[in-house]
Amino acid sequence: MEEHAVIKSKRIISGIIGGMMLFIMLFSSFYIASEAVHDCCGEDCPVCTCIQLCKNTLQQISFSVSGCGPVVFMTGLILIIAVLHEVFCLHGSLISQKIRMND
Repeated sequence: MEEHAVIKSKRIISGIIGGMMLFIMLFSSFYIASEAVHDCCGEDCPVCTCIQLCKNTLQQISFSVSGCGPVVFMTGLILIIAVLHEVFCLHGSLISQKIRMND
């Protein structure tokens, strides 16, 4: 019973982290789009600094996601092949193959 609770809590935590990443990506993009044409006050502009931080965050997220892509793809491909093998490969019993079993 404990294992089920651990698995459930891991799913909840991963869902929360995924939601937070989605929130960060969306609102960083919205901030960059809304402040793209602002009145820049020079070299130490706080808006430009925030835009640069948002760009760096989006870039780091995209690098981490692109690194996981091939692993997720291969895992999915292996799972699909395993399911198709189970569905289409006939694993008949001796009775279904009409083999007579003499004692």
